[in-house]
Amino acid sequence: MSQSHTMFAGQAIGLADLFNLTIGKKRLEGVVSYTPRLSAPDGPSTAGGKQALQHLTLVPEGGGATILIGTANLVAQQAELRTFAHVDELHRQRFKGVPFQIERARYEALLDSVRAFLGERKYTVTLAETPRPAAAFQTRIRRPSPLRMIITMALSAAVVLAVAALFLRR
Repeated sequence: MSQSHTMFAGQAIGLADLFNLTIGKKRLEGVVSYTPRLSAPDGPSTAGGKQALQHLTLVPEGGGATILIGTANLVAQQAELRTFAHVDELHRQRFKGVPFQIERARYEALLDSVRAFLGERKYTVTLAETPRPAAAFQTRIRRPSPLRMIITMALSAAVVLAVAALFLRR
């Protein structure tokens, strides 16, 4: 059964198929071996290109968690790839301090291949640098000063005594 796709969905599927047949053959060998993959749309339409973002991932051999290393937007003809430092930092955050266990040179060679592949198709490719540490996203909680706590407790006690005095007078 053949499914009809919209123009953008068809182009995205074609791009994913070509990527996976060419760049997808370049495995990253390490403690865990990964295969690069470019996602295709889930359905027959990308809502006129609004859902045209395709994810570039590393899929571990034998199963496990995939690693997002970039995105490509067919409509905007733009792609963003994550640097080794970026992937390593996110890997450490996600996997309790465990570093990304692929050699930097191998990862960068893969990025060069991806950049060339997308450049041949007139994509503007940018690199996403290292993200801010997770702690930078957390709101800092300030402790109240001891003096402020003493004043608050004294005022609270004074209010309680005043209310008690009013009840006793009645």
